[in-house]
Amino acid sequence: MATSTRTPQATATPTFEDIPPTPVQAPDLTILKKHTGVFIPGGSGTFTFQVSNAGNVPTSFPITVTDTLPFPLTLASTPTGMGWDCTGSAGVNVTCTTNAILAANNSLPLITVTVNIGQTDLRRIENKAKVTTQNDTNPDNDTSTDIILLQPNTKAAPALGLLGGVFSVLSLLGLGYLGLRRGIRPS
Repeated sequence: MATSTRTPQATATPTFEDIPPTPVQAPDLTILKKHTGVFIPGGSGTFTFQVSNAGNVPTSFPITVTDTLPFPLTLASTPTGMGWDCTGSAGVNVTCTTNAILAANNSLPLITVTVNIGQTDLRRIENKAKVTTQNDTNPDNDTSTDIILLQPNTKAAPALGLLGGVFSVLSLLGLGYLGLRRGIRPS
């Protein structure tokens, strides 16, 4: 009688690639900064900041947004945002803080910053804002840069006014009269 022998089968050993990584449980703040309108030297403009949590848990510490305005921008007024405590020091340093808890995959109310645009020959400026909180494990998306293309300040020709307009018409009529006296016809 023949006996059978069982041959052991090899089993796969898990490799590092087979083990799924454990997701990090942390908030991940992001910021988006953008401007509205056309920025012209001598005028004013507005920026908005949107802070969001792309992480998988809510924040549990204060959130701070900072921005140093580049030349030729200066603050026109104190920045505002519902639930934000904002200051503007030295006319160019924006700091806004909130103790609000920001849930995962949610955003906070916008921060609005109104600026004056000084006279300059620059045509392009960059403005970078940053958001911070404790336990944010991904610093790669904590800043946002807005590129502003300044429009040239086209100065309009001064208006002639009533007296200037009358003088111009009389001058043209006088030149036409002189041309007729000399036998030259106006073209």
